[in-house]
Amino acid sequence: MKPVNELPLVATSFAFRRDYWAELDGMLPTLRGHHPDWTCVVGRGPHDGDAFVVTTPHGEERWPLPLELTPMLDGSPDDWRRITRLKGWWVHEVWRRFAAPLDTPRLLWLDADARLNGPLDFEVPAESEVVVSPWWEAPNEEPPDAGSRATEHGTLTTGMILFQGSPDGAIAGALGDWRSVCLREIASLPPNSLSWFDGDQELLTELLDARADIGQVRLDYAKYCGEVDWAGRPRPGALVDQWMMSRRMYPGGEGWPPPEHERNTRG
Repeated sequence: MKPVNELPLVATSFAFRRDYWAELDGMLPTLRGHHPDWTCVVGRGPHDGDAFVVTTPHGEERWPLPLELTPMLDGSPDDWRRITRLKGWWVHEVWRRFAAPLDTPRLLWLDADARLNGPLDFEVPAESEVVVSPWWEAPNEEPPDAGSRATEHGTLTTGMILFQGSPDGAIAGALGDWRSVCLREIASLPPNSLSWFDGDQELLTELLDARADIGQVRLDYAKYCGEVDWAGRPRPGALVDQWMMSRRMYPGGEGWPPPEHERNTRG
């Protein structure tokens, strides 16, 4: 086991639509400030239809989306459900282009609305094929019914998630499967069957739960996915503040989160 801040990796994120661009601009200084040696690959879109402008170690690139997304967006909560599923495609692309060539491929995704309060300190197992992320337990006191969806009772959270594996190993295969199911559901979005708005992380949780060849490290949710409350107060002890732009889908969420200069910070 080694602390992640001692390991080389590729860190990545994207922001789709301009209000997310500002979130990305607020997140990146906290990432680069605490981890200046990590390679960063970040994208902003859409540009000229459906494409990302991507900042990479090799300069600026342009990545067209693998499907026409903009015509599907109608201003409903389903917009968020579709856009968040882009993460499966994006992570697969960054893994293939930038992480796989590393001696030990290692990729960290961080949401644009996250803010780091210090260097990430969780430990990464030595075995090559592993996923590390916070784990959210659903508020359900009853045991799962036979045949019920595992994600109704808990899910890994992809606000921050690390993938480590070999270039063509189990992680690479799972990322390919995640990409495929995410793109399929963007094109033909199923009804939401959960008690919250589903997204990319529930799809990934189900994929990984079906595999025995990938290890999972479940981090403390309060520390590594510290949801800021509706008054803008950070969670005590959180190393990662999450400003939860998904709240915009719920009543009263219009205009959330507050502008960067109005947010409570930890000094």
